[in-house]
Amino acid sequence: MALLFLIGTVGSIVAPVENEDDTSTSAPAASSPPVPEKTEQEKKEPAKSEEPEPATKSPEPKATTWPDNGAPFPPEPAAEHWAAFINGLETIDPDIVHGKEEKAVDRGRNQCTSNRDNPNDEAKLIELTNARFTSPNHPDGFGEAKSTRILQLVRDHICPSA
Repeated sequence: MALLFLIGTVGSIVAPVENEDDTSTSAPAASSPPVPEKTEQEKKEPAKSEEPEPATKSPEPKATTWPDNGAPFPPEPAAEHWAAFINGLETIDPDIVHGKEEKAVDRGRNQCTSNRDNPNDEAKLIELTNARFTSPNHPDGFGEAKSTRILQLVRDHICPSA
């Protein structure tokens, strides 16, 4: 008998069952307070935020682009800029691309970092472009004249904002 009482007590603690007809002394289940019904006027009005609105709204933050967004390199160029960059490099010297378009574009994106970091040192930028754009037939770069033209292509098609 005590065992049945114990099982019944544990059962009511673990999973209390409410019965509308039951007037036992078990505690009623916790429930949220009743929500008053809205008046017709309240139903028509949009819900108001409980937080007060600030006196002046701050402007939406503007999306930043490279180089101001903190990314180390600009994003890959759009297809038309990619094609124009590759065509321009091949016009200067087909060996600049030497069949590796992606590598040429990556070198252009890397050059953007130099452009950003040395905006007023044209001689250094040409030197860095010459060192960056190499090929098996031109391990020391393509020289000052071609590097100057390559640098302009980078500015025009890969990182125009830098």
